[in-house]
Amino acid sequence: MTQPFEPSHCPYEDCESHRTRTFEYSCFGRYRRKCDGRHIPRFNCHSCLRTFSTQTFRVDYRLKKPRLTEPIFNGLISKVSLRKLAEALKVRRPTIERRLSLYGDHCRLYHAQKSLKQRQSGELCEGTWVFDELETFEHNRRFKPLSVAAVVHHDSFFIAGLAVGKMPARMAVNEARRKERDAIVEAEGRRPSESKRVVTEALSWLAPDASESYLRGVPGGHLRSDFKTGYRSIARTVLPNHALHQTSSKDKRGPSNPLFAINHGFAMMRDTISRLVRRSWCASKLQERLSQHLWIWACFRNYVRDWKRTERDITSAEWHHICPRQTIKRLLQWRIFEWRKTGVPEGS
Repeated sequence: MTQPFEPSHCPYEDCESHRTRTFEYSCFGRYRRKCDGRHIPRFNCHSCLRTFSTQTFRVDYRLKKPRLTEPIFNGLISKVSLRKLAEALKVRRPTIERRLSLYGDHCRLYHAQKSLKQRQSGELCEGTWVFDELETFEHNRRFKPLSVAAVVHHDSFFIAGLAVGKMPARMAVNEARRKERDAIVEAEGRRPSESKRVVTEALSWLAPDASESYLRGVPGGHLRSDFKTGYRSIARTVLPNHALHQTSSKDKRGPSNPLFAINHGFAMMRDTISRLVRRSWCASKLQERLSQHLWIWACFRNYVRDWKRTERDITSAEWHHICPRQTIKRLLQWRIFEWRKTGVPEGS
């Protein structure tokens, strides 16, 4: 028998009880939800005197078609474009876009909350981690490139951190391209190089309170990456107790390559995320949407999917003793309120 729901705080942000974990409330009847027929309990906050329900704390709050939650999520991690997914489910494309934004923000906070204990204690820092950048673009391949930084565990393939940032426009090859580039610069400004920021942000997911952790004597681990300029100084700043081993990115790619974990992760991203497929109409139009899509895939990879297809009894999160295997239904069940201390790196 399932336990009755007990709200831990008031869901209204302007209420005094919003940021408290215990507060006074009373039951206030129930109502029948039209879209699925469920009977939802209601409550009354004694502080602001407003009512709310169990549904207020769920990810599908105010969604008129909760039955589409799992089909949409599965489509987003199966290399299906937003337009094709909308056609298959017989909904409008803006519906899929709103779900993408909702699930992406939720998955980022979900990952932060689930891994918070291991990150704060320093347990997640131990072992060998591989980081690198993947190049893609938003709207224009030549003049609006993007950098995707990721940190992946060498053995478990657990994705600890992700970050997306802008890259400078490429050189114009002829007069027509030069005019196109100048028009973009005039309308949007010159694109900065955010490579250093995104790598720093991705590594910060390993230990957001790194200085405090290492003062307590938490042992360091090992980092691996290629010889890109700046990686060594970034690693020394963010994770000072980790030894960085750099390998040429031109070496033969395979299981014996020291960078296999990150190369395999990027290959899976390009194979399962429609907007990362090369030479495709599905390319991202907005940097923010790419980040949200990546977090959806990362949570599926960490908490739902098998660690390996040959190891079907454990997930990457279970490998690090973070949490048991999750289903898509449980992953997208309860909202994560941002005021809770989740250790999300600034800017992510």
